[in-house]
Amino acid sequence: MAALNPRSLSQTIVFPFVAYLLLFVGMGFVAGSIVHFGEVAQIRRFAAIGAVGMVMFVVGSYWQEIHVNPQTLPKQELLRYVLYSLLLAVGIGMMSGGTQHFLDFPRYASFLLPGGLLIAIIGYVLRNAVTLSRRAWALLLSGTLAIALPLFLGLNHYAQGLPAASGHGHGMMHESSNARATQPTGAPLGGSHGHGTAIATDLDFLEEMIPHHQEAVDTSAYLLTRTSDQGLQTFLRGVIDVQAQEVNQMKQWYQQWFSKPYAPSGTYETMIGSLPQTEGAALERAYLQGMVAHHQGAIAMAQQIKTRSQRPELKQMAAAIVMTQTKEVGQLEHWLGERATGSSSHQH
Repeated sequence: MAALNPRSLSQTIVFPFVAYLLLFVGMGFVAGSIVHFGEVAQIRRFAAIGAVGMVMFVVGSYWQEIHVNPQTLPKQELLRYVLYSLLLAVGIGMMSGGTQHFLDFPRYASFLLPGGLLIAIIGYVLRNAVTLSRRAWALLLSGTLAIALPLFLGLNHYAQGLPAASGHGHGMMHESSNARATQPTGAPLGGSHGHGTAIATDLDFLEEMIPHHQEAVDTSAYLLTRTSDQGLQTFLRGVIDVQAQEVNQMKQWYQQWFSKPYAPSGTYETMIGSLPQTEGAALERAYLQGMVAHHQGAIAMAQQIKTRSQRPELKQMAAAIVMTQTKEVGQLEHWLGERATGSSSHQH
């Protein structure tokens, strides 16, 4: 066997390798971006990764057909070939990403896998210029749907009992750490506190609401020993009594429904850490501001689970949270208004 000269080396190894590199790395980027579209907070980042992946895949396909296999297709068919290849890559990416990250984004992945299967089979047929009659197309698509639909129903049902992001969830914990690192000490409390939290399942709700309630209990207990405002003291005792009872009830449900004791994840951002280490008006105002946002977060989560849970007892608790905390938000905002105008009439 004769040794390859430099020109033959390029044609035989370098060009094909570059084409395959662009194709498969591009497909990997597409797969990663598709599955991570479930991370809404970082959607721009993953959209950019997906765009880069598509460009790499298109360039790789073009390079392969022009420089590696120049006789495979007429030039006028090349664009269609590349576009159909891209469609195939998107379908494969959906299946690949959905499989790898099912435990991170279970409900989202339950759509990706069957949807990717359907897109991939269509892309494969078109890319390879397979001529099918209408009847053959109907048979192919109906057969694929006969697989995809039960797959979706089964995965989606299984996903109902899993957290929305139970695995490593790449960007989510990093984002949570950044949020804690950038929140200034002594800043107004609350932040988002559940406003943007997606509650899809009963498990999601319990895992978010238990630490959310416990945070309110701990913060209220902290302030109770540091304020002389009698009206506020009564409010604080009410928060502690009601939400402590609800925490205990939710922990019992967690054990009963999911056959394991509740354990905090350790990633929840607390209000206590950003309370001013002082007493008096500044501390009270910080609590009132934070608890308004905190209650609004609880209301948002409770409203979501009311329409999604099939458990009457959980729906009843959610309705009680909405009613009670909506009323309390009104009281908190009233007190904030009094303090802003300097016309506080409650007793100190």
